Parts: sequence; structure tokens; C-alpha cells
Amino acid sequence: PATALLDDTCGWLVARGQSGSANSEGLQRALRGATDHACRTERAVAARARVVQWPTVQDYHTALRSIVDACRHTESRSMHGEPAPRFPTRYAFDDARAVVLLAHADWHSGSVPAIARAYATACSATDDVTLALCLDPAQGVSVADAMQMVRDATVAAGRGEHDGPDLILIPDFLDQQTLHRLYASAHIVVALRDASTGATARRAGCDVLTSLDPTRWRAAILRAESREQSHDMHTVPVTSGNPGFHAY
Repeated sequence: PATALLDDTCGWLVARGQSGSANSEGLQRALRGATDHACRTERAVAARARVVQWPTVQDYHTALRSIVDACRHTESRSMHGEPAPRFPTRYAFDDARAVVLLAHADWHSGSVPAIARAYATACSATDDVTLALCLDPAQGVSVADAMQMVRDATVAAGRGEHDGPDLILIPDFLDQQTLHRLYASAHIVVALRDASTGATARRAGCDVLTSLDPTRWRAAILRAESREQSHDMHTVPVTSGNPGFHAY
């Protein structure tokens, strides 16, 4: 059940109204609580305590994924009963380059370092490309540890500090709305052995990479660059100065 992950000590539970959408009064109460700094801090501490009680991180992820999958089959509606937009406002990739690749993977399985290595093998500092790596705090990996993993993977690909391709680390909680915004803003999504992620990315109009083969990465990037040029969509400025990665 959802309460195994979340209850009133670490979040705000909103009951359904008669129409099946969120109860208006309960939703307003939750919003008021979420904007109270002291209340939000107290529940964040309780949420963290709840997470670390799980035997392993994978157990927590499995339970969380089952709840998210169940929610995917429930039609989301606003308080006025209108369908929620499938892909809302675009995500602001600060200082991203012309082509954005997005990767949301498990940091504990070795997938992210493998993705970073494939990217650093396929691209260099001169490429007008940015790889955005999602670091969901629920995975329990610190920003410092994540950055070190990426550095090690870049070095393993034969890249140094000044010739490595551009990377962005996104340490946001990845609820469905945030994921939809990310998909709506990226050009290419890396989806290794994840059919649902690939399907969502394609619905958002993204190309999907399912391989770590650098030649396929180059081909996907070239396709994205060609589409950008043909549609005259170069609206994101290229970063200046030394390449690298940063966290929002």
C-alpha cells in the first residue's frame, strides 16, 4: 500500500472526491502545509527516516515503482475535472547546449557510470551537446558521490578535465510531472532495458537510445542536430568557458 511509503507524518494525503478527482478541501489544506517551511522540514525528516527503514534501497525502489505504475493507470484530473496535460511546461535546462540527452537510471546498478562513459566516448568538449543525468534524492546517492562517479567514468573513456563533453546533474525528486517536463524538454532519452521509459519518451517526441554503443550515440545526436537545423530551433545558448558538469 502507498502508506508503507507515505503517511501524514511525512507527506500530505488527499482523499478522492465523488468525481474521482482530488478532494478540493483536502488539496487546499495540503498546499497550505507544503508552503509552511517548518511543517515541510519536519515531514521531510520523517520521510527520510521512513526511507532508511527499508532493508535495501532496491526494496524501496521496487515498492515505489509499483505505486507509480498503479497511478499510471489512473486518469489524473485537476480540481475542475479537466484532464491534466500529458506534457506540461518545459524543464529549464540551465546553460544546456543545442542538443540535450536525458538519462534516468539506477545509480546503484552501475548503469549511470556506463552511460557517462559511453557519452564521453561518443562526444567531446567541442560537441554542441549536453547530457542531463537525473539524481533522484530517493536513490540515496549524494551529489558529491554522483559527481565522482561521473568523473571516473569520463576518465575511463579517455577524457580529461578540459576535453570532456558537457554534463548536467539534476538532483530533483522525480515525480511524474517533473519526468514529463524533462521528457518534453530533451531531444534524446537514454532508456536501457526500460520499455516504459522509452515509450514515454517517444510520446514526447524524443529519440530513444537503448544501447551503450558510442556509434549509435553519434548517429542519434546527428539526427537531433539535423532536426534542429531544419526547424531553426536553436534557442538554447551554448555554454561558454570550460566544459564540465554542474548540479542545479
